[in-house]
Amino acid sequence: MKFVIHERAECNKCNIDEEAHPLLAFAPCLAVGRFRSLDHTYCTYEHLRCTYPHCKTMVTNDEMCDMINLPFDVRQYYTTNGPQRGYLPLGPQLNSWLSFQKIKKELGHSQFVITPSSERKYAFNAVFSRSTNVIRQQMAHMIEVKGPTLKFPFFSSIAHRWSAFTNNNNTEQLHTDEYIRVVLDSVFTLSPAGHNPECFRLYEAIEAGSIPILTQDDLRGNYRPDDLNSNPHPCANSLLHWYGAPIVVLDSWDDLFPTVERLLEDPVVLNDMQSRLRNWYNDYMHRTVAKFEDSFLG
Repeated sequence: MKFVIHERAECNKCNIDEEAHPLLAFAPCLAVGRFRSLDHTYCTYEHLRCTYPHCKTMVTNDEMCDMINLPFDVRQYYTTNGPQRGYLPLGPQLNSWLSFQKIKKELGHSQFVITPSSERKYAFNAVFSRSTNVIRQQMAHMIEVKGPTLKFPFFSSIAHRWSAFTNNNNTEQLHTDEYIRVVLDSVFTLSPAGHNPECFRLYEAIEAGSIPILTQDDLRGNYRPDDLNSNPHPCANSLLHWYGAPIVVLDSWDDLFPTVERLLEDPVVLNDMQSRLRNWYNDYMHRTVAKFEDSFLG
């Protein structure tokens, strides 16, 4: 399926003359609104429906499922509170994806290969921001305290605050070119939940052949960023599709170091896990996108 994308299309005019409006010449079409907060959405559902009456609608950036009661046809974040809605996986963050393509181009697309797990430099990487989740703050402390005693090499770059402008020199965050090079050379990638259990890190890791590590609480959304001890995440079961994935799921982050050390002892098992994960991921993405396209055309 081919797509024609118009960024920053009109979002506040209704009763538009269809013959004079270029976007309405394309069918089928998808009108997308970006959620910012309950008080501000870049394009509300009402505006989308009014301006593009023939299009299906989608909301992005709604990490807390605040828009779950509005009848958008497609969501960026899955939840069993609205399983009938269309869904597109989050995928890698754009800057990370562009860095990945840049590295592949530098090496030559025909020469680029995913390094087997057993031949990678780092046992794991820990690249995240403390501000997005209290659990991430606790992990940062654990790595700082116990990291120097570990018997295997790892890479960590932990910023205090998250920024949307990852590659800006004024942020503490690792440039995505360097980040992707690290992930391409890491057996495992720590993927603790951020604002939503479904985070860019999951997709970036697997695209680069690195195996995500998370906990049961991350996988099942048993907490939410602003109240980690008592409330489940409002996007219920957001990682439901990942329950059977061949990734590493810990009972708690306290199990991280002994689990990694044990898994590193068997390179054959590591390579097999990496291969099974890539096969699972390719099948999952193809099935999910095909389902979206079927509903989009229906």
